[in-house]
Parts: sequence; C-alpha cells; structure tokens
Amino acid sequence: MTNTKVLMRSAAATGISGASAQQTIAPASATPVPGPMPEILRAYAPVTAERLKKPEDGNWLMFRRTFDGWGYSPLDEINREDMTPLHPTNRGVGLYGDKVYFAAAEAILVALDAKTGKEVWTAKVDDYKKGYYMSLAPLVVDGKVLLGASGGELGVRGFLAAFDAETGKELWKTYTVPAPGEPGSETWPACGDHYKRGGASIWITGTYDPETNLTFWGTGNGGPWFGDQRPGDNLYTSSVVAFDATSGAIKGHFQYHPNDSWDWDEVSPPRL
Repeated sequence: MTNTKVLMRSAAATGISGASAQQTIAPASATPVPGPMPEILRAYAPVTAERLKKPEDGNWLMFRRTFDGWGYSPLDEINREDMTPLHPTNRGVGLYGDKVYFAAAEAILVALDAKTGKEVWTAKVDDYKKGYYMSLAPLVVDGKVLLGASGGELGVRGFLAAFDAETGKELWKTYTVPAPGEPGSETWPACGDHYKRGGASIWITGTYDPETNLTFWGTGNGGPWFGDQRPGDNLYTSSVVAFDATSGAIKGHFQYHPNDSWDWDEVSPPRL
C-alpha cells in the first residue's frame, strides 16, 4: 500500500474531503534551495601544481606549507619580538564608574568605555621585554586600580601598583623584594643585586578591608628558583603582604615558606 493511500484513508476517517486530503500530502521529494555562497568560497582559486611549488605569502596549502618541509611563513606581522606569555590566562576584569579595566598580558592596563567598548586609555605597568606579564583581574579601591605582574620564573622583581581610575596615571608602586637598606633586605644576601630579580610576583587578585584600608596580596616564588643561590628567608616571597591602599606602604606580612625552593608560591590572598 502506498503512502498516498494511507493518508487518503486517514483523511477520510477524520471527515476531511478528498480535495483537502490531497492538499495535506507532502511532495515525495523536495529540491533544496541553495543559500548564498560565502565569500571565501566565491573567491576560491584552484590549487595548481605551480601554487604548491611556490605558495602565496598569505597561504598555507599543505602540512608543512612547502615541499621542503620548513614550516615557515614569510609574513612578518607576528615575529620574534612579539610577546609569548608563559600563562596566556585572564582571570577577569575590574569595574568602576563607566569603565572596564583589563590587565593585558604584555603588562599593559587598559581602560574601556563600558557602554561602547572603546579604549579610553592605556597605562604601561611594566616592560614585558624584561619578563613581566599579567593574567590577573584588577582590583578597584576608592578610585584606584590595583594590580601586580607575574614573571618570577623569568627573573623579575615583583610589585603591587596603583593607577588612577580616571586618567591611568601611576599613583604608587611598591616592590615585594626590598632593595638594600629597605625593611626585609636583611633576609637576602648582603652583597650583589639579588633584589633586582628576586621574584615574589603577584598572580591572583588581592582582597581589601575598608575598615583598616589594608589590601592583602599573595606573592610567588623567589628567584632564581633554587634557594641555595639566595641564602636567607627572602622576604617577601611566598607570603601574604598587607599594603596601605592609599600610599602602598607595606604594613605587615606573613611568610609561609622561607627560602622557598619548591615553587610552592602563596599567590592566593586570604579571605577576610
């Protein structure tokens, strides 16, 4: 029995006229209507033997691009001077007023208009060519954007910095590895310039106590990694550090792992 006869009987059983029943029968097959062809397909050029031998600069037509297997692109917009962050991660943004604050990987603080997404200003936090990079979310406190940078494994000197939320001007910058003569410097070797590459970088967004105006941030490992190359406790590595949010002055600390040689870090600040 054909499908048409089954439909006709079913229609008759429900009181539908023959003409109406005929109208309910779908065509046995429908010809699909092609949609608009994407531009990339309209512009597709056949791959010839000559193109495979010498592909255009902007094309990659086979596994290693060319028959000799070099895997090299002559394009130079991306080159050896581009930054390659060790941890291409972003942990969120900061919000204040009509702006969104973003810590870019190349150690640049970016302020965007919250409604349009347009860039309002940018501020250089530090030099990514020296090993600094950022992956944390900024913390906004009373019109100041607070953030630090990572890079302890690359020989940086950690810090916490504050920028004016309206203008992007740096307000203060406090290093988490003290220079000679500063409090805590006695925990580093007496001679040399260890403080310039001592680590104690900041990975995770800190917390803030409005009653005391203190902001708490965790710090990472010391540099170089192996502690026998930097005898001493090495403040303020692998610690939680309390900063005065207005001035940036260090008001207190607790070090979890003196002379940390295991890269344990203490980058997560405490809950308040």
